[in-house]
Amino acid sequence: MEGEQAWIASAVHALADEVDGLASRLRGGDLNELVTNIRHMAARQPGLFVGASLAAGFAAARLAKLAAADASRGGGRMATEVGHG
Repeated sequence: MEGEQAWIASAVHALADEVDGLASRLRGGDLNELVTNIRHMAARQPGLFVGASLAAGFAAARLAKLAAADASRGGGRMATEVGHG
């Protein structure tokens, strides 16, 4: 169990380093450079890339589900409705 936790901690640390590097390059770069950097990260750490992609997909799905639930409760008022109701 301890070895498994160490592996997970190492993977999370490596992911954090990669994301930090990508964020730094994104602030100072353009879209083509970002795509190139993501491709390089995927080539260096394919398992980490797949895991990060899955996590991002789950997070996006969760945000979409929350937004849909909020809209169905009437919390997502349109800009044209504001002040008219």
